[in-house]
Amino acid sequence: RGRHSVRLGSEYRRFLNHNFAEGTGTFNFPTVSAFLDGTANSFGITLNERHSHVDQHAVAFFAHDAFTIRSNLTVEVGLRYQWHVTPTERDDRFIVFDPVSASLLRVGTDIERVYRQNNRNFQPRGGVAWDLSGDGRTVLRAAYRWAVDEPGTTAVRDTAANPPYAMPVSAVGSIPLSNAITLANAAGLAPVTIDPGFRNSSVQSWNVNIQRLVARDFATLVGYFASRGKDLRISRNLNQPVNGVRPFQALSPGSPILPGTPLGNITQVESSGFSTYHALWVSATKRLSRGVQFDA
Repeated sequence: RGRHSVRLGSEYRRFLNHNFAEGTGTFNFPTVSAFLDGTANSFGITLNERHSHVDQHAVAFFAHDAFTIRSNLTVEVGLRYQWHVTPTERDDRFIVFDPVSASLLRVGTDIERVYRQNNRNFQPRGGVAWDLSGDGRTVLRAAYRWAVDEPGTTAVRDTAANPPYAMPVSAVGSIPLSNAITLANAAGLAPVTIDPGFRNSSVQSWNVNIQRLVARDFATLVGYFASRGKDLRISRNLNQPVNGVRPFQALSPGSPILPGTPLGNITQVESSGFSTYHALWVSATKRLSRGVQFDA
């Protein structure tokens, strides 16, 4: 409409993920000689068959306007909203570890959700393109965007492999192949869980660059490009020994599931990662002429 070019849209997605697996176990060998000797330094396995039916929804809306202020100046602004609905399991098979009570809790019975709702994902974006010389030979561009990632169902999938449906166990130390399962059972339960405050990963990215057409078929560009990620997904062992002592020795006597059971590693999916990136980008491009072209 006039000098405005407006786009509006929405999107709805539904993921249905049926998982089924049986564990064969994982050994870690510190050296080749330890491998040849059949003695690992860690071992983990999930006993019994495990399966889940994960249901996850997502909805999004966006608006975008490209506004031509003058023939040599265009500004773009936009906003996207996304709600990544917390996933559910058809038969309430999600079992999580609660560090406050040192208990295994069943989602849908003991707690309401496997993690918090992520329904405040507002993502602005904007950009400008400015022909500084007015003849199309020198152009300044700048842009900014905030983008949110939709977590995959793998973030919660393995919580259905906890007791009472399956038995993940692990052991560290000197683990002979001949009795690895016995040692893992004795070392304790190794549940997989997710942080109840889990957030969607996001990244902010921005750049400023200037491009100059030096000759008819030769152009140069100099630009600054950067990004900052937050709430990035990582997996962390909540029960890593500190001075040789694990923070959680066993499930509490009040745990609804397997009270008092010794605990080994506790793998938690969480959103505590972050990243930063800054770069200077200088390039020269020659389009094909007289049989020669290059990018540098």
